[in-house]
Amino acid sequence: MCIFGGQSTPTPPPLPPAPPPPLPPTPTAPAPDPIVKDVNPQVRRAKDDRGNKNKNQYSQGTGSLRIKLNPKVNTGTDQSTGGLN
Repeated sequence: MCIFGGQSTPTPPPLPPAPPPPLPPTPTAPAPDPIVKDVNPQVRRAKDDRGNKNKNQYSQGTGSLRIKLNPKVNTGTDQSTGGLN
């Protein structure tokens, strides 16, 4: 029932066909074998010795400056901790 008495609208054209489904993924090639090259023994020794140098005692950072806590410190008489001052 139309208020203004207009004509009925024509039917819309049919929808185009759906696109084809995507192709399945292509199989990937297996990973290549890792390339292992012989390293010159002198170069290998030099690389290993790089971290084993004698270091200056002052160049170790703040970790060496920390005061070691002694668990056997005398804390005084055996009193219960906490409470009022």
